[in-house]
Amino acid sequence: MEYGLDKRSNALKIFNTTFIIVWLLVACFPFIWTFWGSFKVRADFFSRASEPWELMLYLGLQEIMHFGF
Repeated sequence: MEYGLDKRSNALKIFNTTFIIVWLLVACFPFIWTFWGSFKVRADFFSRASEPWELMLYLGLQEIMHFGF
């Protein structure tokens, strides 16, 4: 025999897991943004050009290889 508490318990687990995953993504966004921005030069960081993040990461790595840290 299955009780109503067990059914609600599974739904609550799913809700809690989903909420925690979403919250972690929201909470980690500033760190990801900062890491992503560290590969850009100042002019690129504040520009409004819509280049894909892969290109920005590639260009940032090229600058690090050229100029060093």
